[in-house]
Amino acid sequence: MFRSILVTLDDSSQAAAALVVAQTVAVATGGSLTLLRVVPRLAMVLASEAASDLNATAHELSGGGLRVDAIVRHGEPATEILREARRRGVELIVTTTHLHGQQSGAVLADVPRQLLAESTAPVLMVRRGGVPTVQLRTLLVPVDGSPGDSLALAASVAPARGAAAVIEFLEVVDRAPADETRARVHLESLTHRVADTGLVAHGQVATGDLPAAIVRYAEEAAVDLIVMTTPAGLGRVADAIVRADGCPVLLVRGEPPAAEVTSKQ
Repeated sequence: MFRSILVTLDDSSQAAAALVVAQTVAVATGGSLTLLRVVPRLAMVLASEAASDLNATAHELSGGGLRVDAIVRHGEPATEILREARRRGVELIVTTTHLHGQQSGAVLADVPRQLLAESTAPVLMVRRGGVPTVQLRTLLVPVDGSPGDSLALAASVAPARGAAAVIEFLEVVDRAPADETRARVHLESLTHRVADTGLVAHGQVATGDLPAAIVRYAEEAAVDLIVMTTPAGLGRVADAIVRADGCPVLLVRGEPPAAEVTSKQ
């Protein structure tokens, strides 16, 4: 998994954060990188400058042993990113995110939201100004006993194996003893599954508000990457976690994108 990674970039210095994370994942999975910059239509000078910058970056990364290419497209960013991702059959899209408005009522920018809603590939969101990930030592996989747990686990195995990272499962429950007992049984099953593949995994039960508990655990355990499923669009929990000034979040769709569902009807 993640043998082909698409990295979306723009002209901001903070967009480079996505490149750092993508490089880290590519090294761990043996994947190739495609650097993509989308510029407005008819912006020929800007396109030329963007191509020059991307080619220089690709050349530098290739010197480190990675397979990297660079492309510039004209049009609306989300539309062109999704089109290129489908054309190349990429297995992961890496993008930076930022918030509009005041922090308390801020909303995630439109492009990342559209990518998550329509992409068939997982989307790795890197918060601008967040913690840079230069190595993978600990991956956090929040679980809840739903079928989505298997999707998140599958997405975490390749980077964890390549980087010899530890997988930390976290299940957040109510304070009822029965809930904690059920969660511990579930976590024990998951850790055994991972151990059977030769990886190291631990399970932890937490209580309280779900997104707050995940963010808190990620900070306390010095997590390098959160891997989790999310429903159509950006769910409440994933939204709160992406907003936090923490590590990158790899979001796996728990159900087919809207466009895919529509095409089957």
